Amino acid sequence: MQDDHPVKMPETAVAVIGAGPGGLAASRWLGAHGLVPAIMEAAPRLGGQWNAASATSATWPGMRTNTSRIMTAFSDLDHAPGTPTYVRQEEMLNYLERYAFTFGLLPHLRLGTRVEWLERTAEGAWLIRSISDQGTRAEIFRQVVIATGRHNLPQVPEIPGLSSFDGALGVAHTAQYAGAERYRGRKLVVAGCSISALEIASDLALGGAGNVVSTNHRQRYILPKLIAGVPTDHVMFTRAAALLGEVLPPEELAAGMKSTVVKAAGRPDQFGAPAAAENIFAAGISQVAAFPCGRGRGTHRRAPLDRAHRGTHRALLGRLHLRGRWASLRHRLPPVASLALQGDRRDDRS
Repeated sequence: MQDDHPVKMPETAVAVIGAGPGGLAASRWLGAHGLVPAIMEAAPRLGGQWNAASATSATWPGMRTNTSRIMTAFSDLDHAPGTPTYVRQEEMLNYLERYAFTFGLLPHLRLGTRVEWLERTAEGAWLIRSISDQGTRAEIFRQVVIATGRHNLPQVPEIPGLSSFDGALGVAHTAQYAGAERYRGRKLVVAGCSISALEIASDLALGGAGNVVSTNHRQRYILPKLIAGVPTDHVMFTRAAALLGEVLPPEELAAGMKSTVVKAAGRPDQFGAPAAAENIFAAGISQVAAFPCGRGRGTHRRAPLDRAHRGTHRALLGRLHLRGRWASLRHRLPPVASLALQGDRRDDRS
């Protein structure tokens, strides 16, 4: 279909751009209220970030959710029996496809359809131009839901020496990580202290990498994903905690949270990492299944301080090194085969 003459869609039709969790939930709600969603998804399969085959997905094989199974489900559909506490990428994708099937969304999907243009018309409606294997379309909808997600393109931090890094396997953003096999036996650096960076560092160390150095600007407190067998989000991030956050002074709230975190997981410096800031809100909290609170393979020993790192402290946990305050690749890192960078991902997913 050519876009010379836009098609005016029925008043009940609502364009939904994106078939990830947000787009599917919005479409389910629209259908329940007598409206008809037209769900446009650029990838050939629904799922958003959880569709690892999508060009804009940042998931990797075996990746698990940051939140537990109960907290990572829609209120109107549970996960299938036997789903683990922290859901794997492929299981999340299956869940989203089951959700679309259960609530009759499959006939409304336009997979492989990329929205190229969205424009307000003089009458207050919305002109959408899209392209697919069948050609281009121009349609006018009264209502549009934009469910493209927040993350699309890797945000690579500016680091002196990055452009001249000459490790054999080069530099990769964590969005490009596809598993540990490629890095077996290699020396690696993972820059970042958020969940993705720590879980990839753990995956590399446990997957046979020679050495993995985890380095960061700011050391965070690290929580395991289970506390005494209970999912951490059930312990830490409760309604009671949210209500306390509305009435307690910030300093008292920070002290209470730090006490709980340290009791559950210890301090980072107890595991050879740099000490985190005393105020847990200033330091931040990260989370990971196996690092550094879990045990890695091999022995746990201290590595000597390196004067060139200006006070950075590293320790070996199995094959995993912890190092703080990276600023210049040229002067601060040992010879390594590859560098993985964790940064934010820019907006504009479609």
